[in-house]
Amino acid sequence: MLPRNLEQQRKPGPAAQLPPAECDVCRSLVHERQLAEARGDWHKVSDLNTELKNHPHVKRGQQ
Repeated sequence: MLPRNLEQQRKPGPAAQLPPAECDVCRSLVHERQLAEARGDWHKVSDLNTELKNHPHVKRGQQ
């Protein structure tokens, strides 16, 4: 059994939601995050969640 604080870290937060499907960068980051989760690399998962959260999405017609 994991300590309580590790169990809480393993639960997906708002950043773990799926990004827009049309964004290749986000899809790649999600794939990388899934691999990190599978190997238990929670530091990498956290880093990727931050990167996903901060990745900009420009709406069509805006640039």
